[in-house]
Amino acid sequence: MSTNERDLIVGGQAVIEGVMMRTPNAYAIAVRKTDGTIVNTAARLPKWSDKYPILKLPVLRGGAVLIQSMGLGIKALNYSANEAFAEAEEATTEEVKVALSPAVIEGEGDFAGLTGAIPGLIPVPTQKRSKDELKKGTTAAAAGSIVFAMIFNVLLFVAAPLLLTNALFIATGWATAPATEAVVNPAWYDSVWAAVQTYLHPVRPSVAFNLIDGLIRMTFS
Repeated sequence: MSTNERDLIVGGQAVIEGVMMRTPNAYAIAVRKTDGTIVNTAARLPKWSDKYPILKLPVLRGGAVLIQSMGLGIKALNYSANEAFAEAEEATTEEVKVALSPAVIEGEGDFAGLTGAIPGLIPVPTQKRSKDELKKGTTAAAAGSIVFAMIFNVLLFVAAPLLLTNALFIATGWATAPATEAVVNPAWYDSVWAAVQTYLHPVRPSVAFNLIDGLIRMTFS
């Protein structure tokens, strides 16, 4: 075995009725269809940093790898879903076509007057969407999923631990809470808002603050 073969890094991800395997520069997906046959696809996966050298910088490099990995994972799931459930979707389409064709095309049954008076009110799925349209929808769905995942991760693993640490320091008296003006008989929402402002008042970072913040982040992850 050569050095390159021994040092080859291979990772994987489970998909619907199959698996996706990836090396640093390529990937392959294998999916079992409902009839038991195996379909697969493979392609090269150039690193974004090879095309855009600026992405080799320490901070940008990790972000680019994360986004590219998430995008590949979502596309692999979409591919496996399309292959695994393709026959089921075709069968459903045929059933709908058979059920609607007599009413729409021939004008028979209880729907004859309705479909005859307003043509096209009940559509008949006689053809599938084009591959370009499916690809466009898949790309948009993947982009939306990536954006949502990034925002969710930032809120969960960055903002939430920081706010919790901040509130903990003020609640325990390790940090000085800001002075607030006394209000006579305040409304309940004013009291709640004042309490929120007190606990979320920015605390000056320190070694202890960073240590507890790090412990909370480890707990969340």
